[in-house]
Amino acid sequence: MRTLITVSGNLTNQPVSRSTKDGVQVVEFGLACNSRRQDRATGLWEDGGASFFTVTCWRKLAENVLDSLHKGDPVLVHARFSTREYTRADGTLRSELKLEAQSVGPDLGRSRAIVRRTTRPAAESFESTESAAAGGGEAAVPEPRAGGGNAASVHGGDGTVVLDSRPLVPVPAADA
Repeated sequence: MRTLITVSGNLTNQPVSRSTKDGVQVVEFGLACNSRRQDRATGLWEDGGASFFTVTCWRKLAENVLDSLHKGDPVLVHARFSTREYTRADGTLRSELKLEAQSVGPDLGRSRAIVRRTTRPAAESFESTESAAAGGGEAAVPEPRAGGGNAASVHGGDGTVVLDSRPLVPVPAADA
């Protein structure tokens, strides 16, 4: 069973990168989640208990986290949750809370961000370039977007417009 959760917190350390024996990039960082509440009688903010997680990111997400986030940054993490129990050298039983991230991003309620989309070659947007051409469509080169930035728009043979590999709206076929 997969337990998916979304957690808001701050990085407790710089993301650390490593590679598996197969060359897959993995990045881990610590995440602290504190609850805060305002005491109505005094008007002062009080910190509640903190939860600490180890967050693991794989492949492209790992690369983007390593390039984008730093210790102390406020983030949102959507991940698969698990726990691991172990015994320390001194004999005490400990539990580690682990998150295998599916997505990580800045918490825009507590920070500002400039988003730079990653781009992919057009051939990666479809199963193959031939399948796009066979359907009468043609893979387009990313074009500049008004206001700056790049939007990787690709018109597929099935009449789909893709922006960063996510279908947006159907486009009439060339012969229609």
